[in-house]
Amino acid sequence: MDFETLWDTVVERGLFAAGASQFRRYWGFLLVERLLPHLSESTVPAMMSPNIVRALSDNISLAQKSPLAKVSMRAAERLVEICEHNSKVGLAVLTHLLNQKSTIPAAGGKQTSLRTMMAGRIVAKLDGEAIVGYVSYLQEIFLQPSRAHGRDGVADPVAAINVSDKSVERQRAWAIDQMIRVARFDQVSVSEDVSRSVVAFVVAQAAFQSGDDGSGSKAVMAVPQLSATTRDYCASAVVGVVGDVGRAGQADAWATQAVAAVLDGAARRRCVVVLPGFRESRPVLTDSLRTLRMLETKAKAWAGSPNAARARALAQLVGYVAVLASFSGNPQSRAEYSEAMPELIECCEKMVTQLDAPPATPRKRTTRSSAAIDEPRPVEVLTDVLIGFLTRDSHALRKLCEHVFAPFADIATAAALDAIIGVLQAKEGVAGEEGGGIDAQMEMDVDDDEEVEEEEEDEDEELGGDVDEELRRKIHEALGSAAALEEEGEEEVFDDEQMTVFDDKLAEIFAQKKQQKTVERDLRISFVNFKLRVLDLADVFWSRVPESPLVLQLLRALIDLERATRRDARSKPIHDRAMALLTARRAKVPAAIECAEGLEVLAHIHECARRAADKAELRALSAASALVTRSLLDSSDVEAKVEAQYAATVTDFMTRQASQIHADFFRVAASKLRPAQLPVLWRVAAKAVREFGHPRQALNVFRQVQAYALADVVAFSAPLLVTEVEAG
Repeated sequence: MDFETLWDTVVERGLFAAGASQFRRYWGFLLVERLLPHLSESTVPAMMSPNIVRALSDNISLAQKSPLAKVSMRAAERLVEICEHNSKVGLAVLTHLLNQKSTIPAAGGKQTSLRTMMAGRIVAKLDGEAIVGYVSYLQEIFLQPSRAHGRDGVADPVAAINVSDKSVERQRAWAIDQMIRVARFDQVSVSEDVSRSVVAFVVAQAAFQSGDDGSGSKAVMAVPQLSATTRDYCASAVVGVVGDVGRAGQADAWATQAVAAVLDGAARRRCVVVLPGFRESRPVLTDSLRTLRMLETKAKAWAGSPNAARARALAQLVGYVAVLASFSGNPQSRAEYSEAMPELIECCEKMVTQLDAPPATPRKRTTRSSAAIDEPRPVEVLTDVLIGFLTRDSHALRKLCEHVFAPFADIATAAALDAIIGVLQAKEGVAGEEGGGIDAQMEMDVDDDEEVEEEEEDEDEELGGDVDEELRRKIHEALGSAAALEEEGEEEVFDDEQMTVFDDKLAEIFAQKKQQKTVERDLRISFVNFKLRVLDLADVFWSRVPESPLVLQLLRALIDLERATRRDARSKPIHDRAMALLTARRAKVPAAIECAEGLEVLAHIHECARRAADKAELRALSAASALVTRSLLDSSDVEAKVEAQYAATVTDFMTRQASQIHADFFRVAASKLRPAQLPVLWRVAAKAVREFGHPRQALNVFRQVQAYALADVVAFSAPLLVTEVEAG
C-alpha cells in the first residue's frame, strides 16, 4: 500500500485513534519519532493528521513527568528540529496547523502547545526566500499533483502521495488553503508581492480556462485538468480572502486586484473566462472597478484623517460585493448582489462628494431646496444597504457590514438610526397573500401587565375555540360522498381499497400542514437572527459614539424591545442581547441632550422599573436610569425635575403594593453620578426617611425598612466628595 494509506491505517486510526490507551499512544509516539525524518513539504498533510496533532497538543506539558508526556515532548522536539533545519517544512507545518483547534495555546505559565513551540522557534528563522519558495512549491503541487517532490528534485518514495485521481482534488484544495494561510499569517512577515501573487494565482485558477492566467504570459498547464469542483473551491477561496475583516488594509486592494484581473483577462482574445454568469456580471464589475480605484485614490488623498478609514471601508464593501457577484457559486446570489451594486456605487459616489465638501460655516449657511431635503443623505442610504446585506447568509458579509458601519457612526443622522430602530421595533407575522412571510410592522406595542394578560386569554380562546377551516375543507374533500352522508345523518362504510385511498389523502393533507408549520418556524428563526444582527449594528453605534444625543432614542428602543420579548421563549436570544447592551459598562454618557426628551426617557424608564418582571430587568433599567440621569445633570440645570422623578418613584414603592422598585435600583446612579451631583439622591433619601421612616407611614414594615436601606445606599457615595476641589 502507499504511504498515505499505511499512515492513516496504522498511526492515525490505529495507535492514535479516539479513545486509544496510553500504552498505544506511547508506542505511537515512538513510531512517529522514527518516521519524522521522512517529513517533507509534500508529506505534511498526511503526517500532521488531526489525531496526531491532538495527541501532541494534549500530552505536551512541562509540568508532567509521566512516560507518555516525556515521549510526546521528545517527538515534538524532534519535529521542531526538523522544521528548524528546513524552513520550508517549518512553514508548511505552521500553516497546516492554523486550523487545528487543539493547537491553541493552553492557559497557564507551565503549559505549552505544539503551536507555541513552532511559533517561538521556527517563525524567527523564516526569511523571504523560504516563503517565496514554499509558495512556488504549492503552486507546482496544485498544477501537477503527481509530481510531488522535494525542492532538490529527488523524488522520495515516501513523498509520492496523493497521486490517485480520487485525491487530486483534495491535494489541490490543500495547496490553495496553504497559500491563503501564508498570505494571511500574521506571525510571518509576508511581503505584499507574495500576497498579491497568491491572490493572482487563485483568481486565475477560478476564473480562466486551464493554461490562461490573464497576464498574456505562457502559463503551466494543469495536469490533470481542473475540475468544476476545484474551480468552485478556488472561487470560494477568493471570496474568503477578500472578505477577511482582519485584513481590512489589504482586502480592498486584493478585491481590486481580483476584479481587474478578471476584466483584463476577458479583454484578451486568447483568454477564456469560465466564471458562471460572467456575461451578465461584466458591466457590474466594470463599474465596481472604476469605483474601487476612485476610493483608493481618495483614501491616499485623505491619509491621516477619518475620511481615509471611511474610504477604505467602502472600498472593501464594494470589492467584496463585486467578488460575490462574480465568484459566487449560487446563481440567485450572483443576481441579487449584481442588483445591489448600482445603489451601492451611487451611495459611494455621493458619500465621497459629501466628504470632499468643506464643512459648512454658520456665516455661509445655504438653504437646501425641497428636493434636496426629501433626498436621503448618503449615510442614511448606506445604513439601509447594510441592513439589507444583514439578511444574507454570508457570515463574512455580516461581519463586514459591522466593520464598514463603524467609521460612519459619528456622522450617522437621526434617520439612519431610525432605520436600525425600525427593525428592532418590527413585529413578526406570517400573514400575506401566499400564506407566509414576515410582516414588518414598524409600531411596537409595549404592553403593560393587564394588556399581556388579555393577550394570553385571547391566545387561549384561539387555541381552544378556533378551527382551521382550510384543514376542515381538505378533509371534507378527501371524504367525498361520505362527508355529505354524514351531514345528512347517514353513515357510509368504506371497503379496504377506499380506506387506502382515504388514508393516502389524509397523509398528504397532514404532510402539507406539517410543511407549512416548518416554513413558519424557519421564518420565525430567520426573523430572530435578523434582529440579532441589527442589534450588533446598534452595539457598534453605541460603542463608537457613546456621547451622541441619539443614544437616548436607541436606549428607549432597547428597553421596549427587552420588555416586548421577555415573555416569548422564541425571542429569548433577542431579549438576552438587549439586556446585555443595557447592562454593559460604559464610561461615557450622551452629551448636549434636549431636556424635554431626556426627562421623558427617564420617566419611561422609571415607569418600566415599577413593573419590572425580575431583578435582572430591574438591574438593566437601573443602569439605564443612571446613564440618563448623569446625562441630564451634565447637560442642563434640571436638578429639581430629576429629583421630583426619583421622589415620585420612591413614593410609588412606599405606597403601592404592586411596585417592583427596590433600594438597589438607586445604587448604580449613586456610583455613576459626579460628586457634585450626588445631593440629588441624598435629598431623595432624606425625604424618604422623613416621610416613610416612621410607623404606619409606609405600606408595611418592609417598605418602612427600605427607606433606611435607600439612605444606606446613597450614604456610601459620600466619600466621593473628597475628589471635589470645592467640597465645602
